[in-house]
Amino acid sequence: MGEKTGQTPTSLGQTLGKADFTQRPMSLRKFLEPFDHSSLTDAEAGDKYASYKASFAKQQLEDFFEKHKNLAW
Repeated sequence: MGEKTGQTPTSLGQTLGKADFTQRPMSLRKFLEPFDHSSLTDAEAGDKYASYKASFAKQQLEDFFEKHKNLAW
């Protein structure tokens, strides 16, 4: 499990410092672009964005654990 640096991580803790969380959730403005703003209330928009962010965070965690499942915990 050598990395580009030539070092072999011996535990998950050593790789956490090098975690690749480069993907960020969309901004609220970007998220709302495809929606019909005339029929979407502020509360509905907030609920949809909160749901999107929760789903995004869940996917990030799943990806992280899948990527590191073979490392010593």
